[in-house]
Formats: sequence, C-alpha cells, structure tokens
Amino acid sequence: MAPVRAMPIVGGAVLVRDLGWTATGIVSQIAEDGRTIEVTTDSGDQITFTLSPATGRFAAASGTAQLTFA
Repeated sequence: MAPVRAMPIVGGAVLVRDLGWTATGIVSQIAEDGRTIEVTTDSGDQITFTLSPATGRFAAASGTAQLTFA
C-alpha cells in the first residue's frame, strides 16, 4: 500500500507555491516529530513549513505558501 502523502527527506527536492509565485528548493532540516520542516529555496530564502492537521499538507505559518514534494 502506498503512503497517503510523500514523506520529507533532508536534501529532497520541493516546489513552493504561493499567491503569484513558485520556487524550487530543497528540504534543509526536519524536526524530530516530522511535522515541521525548513526549506531553502534556490534563491537562498529559508521558509519554515508546518504540517496542518486539518489538511494534511505542509504550509508556511507566515502566509499562504504550500509545499509539494518533487
């Protein structure tokens, strides 16, 4: 049986989507519980994402940015 969602791995490629922009990056850090991850975009920005219990998706606390694992 396949997992419901992709599991983040350090060094894994990601796509960050927000209103009006999209960026590629990598997972640079994962919290021990796996619910918070740090992403470094190709432009050098650091964005923290937290797993939403309501949607099951990783979203940035500071706005509407969502994360997709490549």
